[in-house]
Amino acid sequence: MKRKIVKLGPSTLVVSLPAKWTQKFHLKPGNEIDLKEEPSRLVLTPSDAKPLQTKKEISLGKRPPRSVVKYIAGAYKKGYDELTIKFDHPEVMDIIEDYMPSLLGYEIVQQENNKCVIKNVAEALEFDQIMRRTFLVLMSIGEQIIENIQNKDYNKLKQIPRLDKNINKNTDFCKMQLVKKSYEGKKESFYLYTINSYLELIGNEYRDIAKQLAKTKTITQDELNHLKEIIHYLREFYEIFYKFDEKKEAAFVHQREHIIKKSYNLLKKQNTDKILVHHIFKAGLLTYQMIGSLFGLHL
Repeated sequence: MKRKIVKLGPSTLVVSLPAKWTQKFHLKPGNEIDLKEEPSRLVLTPSDAKPLQTKKEISLGKRPPRSVVKYIAGAYKKGYDELTIKFDHPEVMDIIEDYMPSLLGYEIVQQENNKCVIKNVAEALEFDQIMRRTFLVLMSIGEQIIENIQNKDYNKLKQIPRLDKNINKNTDFCKMQLVKKSYEGKKESFYLYTINSYLELIGNEYRDIAKQLAKTKTITQDELNHLKEIIHYLREFYEIFYKFDEKKEAAFVHQREHIIKKSYNLLKKQNTDKILVHHIFKAGLLTYQMIGSLFGLHL
């Protein structure tokens, strides 16, 4: 859509607003709109406008009942506010009910024999709050792994995969919000989406570290020291993310070579648990990968 610029007075330039847009948001003379200036465009938003509600209908037909999980997950990450799911197999409803706790903000609001309606009720949840919570829960998981190792309580490590589900739930919510609302602009949304994806992957590595230790119930001192370094590495990134410091950022980047060297040296030893070290190494590299997105946020 194009609009001609009209000169009003000696120096003022004005552009008319599309009638359909003003009617859609019930705008009248004297109403205020928010104007956000970006490098190559201006973004206009009605000051009191509510986000438009998006809906999607999914008909499973003869698809396998378990496929409903993929459809719901995809719709959730795309930011749909309401899903209507139609199905033939009664077991689909059981699968949906079991999956709902994994999606922060989604709830079943209507249920019939061959149909259910799911709505997003998460408007009260704040993106910044949930993302910070993701960091804190992930760091807590790392600390629990170390504590259980030091107490030789390897059976408690079996609880870590359950905690990892909370990481997935939080990162999925953050990614959904980023897609839905373009948080602080498209550039920032891209970098924050990437960081949330890495946090989810780091959680997976912590989960697999816990699984391996629960299985073998043993770890060498060198492996433990390296694991402590990697877990502390995430805390260093967390501190830089919320309070950017160029000196700390430079030190964080330089640690990458140490992590690679330490991991390779451990893998060369005969008594090394190579599966464990692989997951420790991967968690460290994933943590490092987030720094690129952090650079992007501060350019």
